Amino acid sequence: MLKFKIWFSKLFCKEHVLYSKLLKMLLKTTVFNDFSDFDNFKDRILKEDLRFDSELVKEDKYIPDMEESESDYVNPKIEEVYYGHESYKKEMFKALFILFYSEIEIKLKRILSTYDWSFQIGKKRISSFDFPNIVKAFKKLFEVNIKGIECFFDFDELRLLNNCLKHGVFVNRKLQGRNPIRWHKGDSIDLTKDDLERLLTKSKEFYKNLLDELKKNLAEA
Repeated sequence: MLKFKIWFSKLFCKEHVLYSKLLKMLLKTTVFNDFSDFDNFKDRILKEDLRFDSELVKEDKYIPDMEESESDYVNPKIEEVYYGHESYKKEMFKALFILFYSEIEIKLKRILSTYDWSFQIGKKRISSFDFPNIVKAFKKLFEVNIKGIECFFDFDELRLLNNCLKHGVFVNRKLQGRNPIRWHKGDSIDLTKDDLERLLTKSKEFYKNLLDELKKNLAEA
C-alpha cells in the first residue's frame, strides 16, 4: 500500500508538471485571450444601430411641413419603427453584457482546468464554480489575488450588472455599491453605448492584467 502511494504521488507530480508546462505554453498563444467572435458580434450590433439612425433621419425628411400649432405632430410610421428598434436594441445590449461576462468566466475556468482538471472546492468541480470559487482557486493554485488585479472593480461592476440582467431588470444594492454614480438601487437598468464601451474596455484590461500576473507567477514557480 505504501509503495502504491509513493508511485501515485510521483505520477501525480509528473502530471502536474506536464499540465503546468502546457498552461505556460498556451498562455503564450491567443487561446485564452481571443475575443474576436464576440467583438465581431458586437460590431454588427453597433453598425446596425448606426444604420437605423441614418435611415430614421432619411425617413424624417418626408414629414410634411407643419404650422407652429401642429409642431407636436409625430409621424406614426417613424414612431412605430423607432420604439420597435429601441426595444430590440435594449435586448441586444443586454445580450452583449451577459455574453461578454460569460466568455471571461468560461476562459477563467479553462485556465484552471488546464492546470488541474481534478481540482475541487468542497464537492464542486471547476465546471460548476461560481465567481467566488474561481477567486479562491486562482489564489490556491497560482497565488494570484484576482481582486488585487488592476481594473478589477470595473470587471466586478460588469459581473454584478450581469447578475442583475439575468435575474431582473432593476439595479440591486450590490451594483449600486460598486458604482453609486452610475447605478441607483431600484432603478430600471437602461444600458447605453457608453456603458458598453467603458465596461468592455476596462474588463478586457482587467483580464489582460490577470493573464500577465499569471504568467509572472508561473515563471517564478
